[in-house]
Amino acid sequence: MKLSKLEQESIILYNEEESTASIYTHDPKLKRKLKRLAEQVISGNLGQMVVTPKDIDSIVEDMSGIIATGINMALFGKSFEDVRMLIA
Repeated sequence: MKLSKLEQESIILYNEEESTASIYTHDPKLKRKLKRLAEQVISGNLGQMVVTPKDIDSIVEDMSGIIATGINMALFGKSFEDVRMLIA
């Protein structure tokens, strides 16, 4: 279905309750401009962002323990139980 020029609208939704605005548009040029603007604002203020899982802290803690135990086993030639007793 082809939209008329009148129906090809852009809508900005903003209210006093929320701190963000939503923009809906049919115009592909405006979409590209808004995307570039958002990328500039984000990179200028936040730099490169990395998405991580919610439980990243516990994953890092678990992995550091595993790696440390492996290093200790390699250095001291001990079994897992012996290494655990050394660091306990």
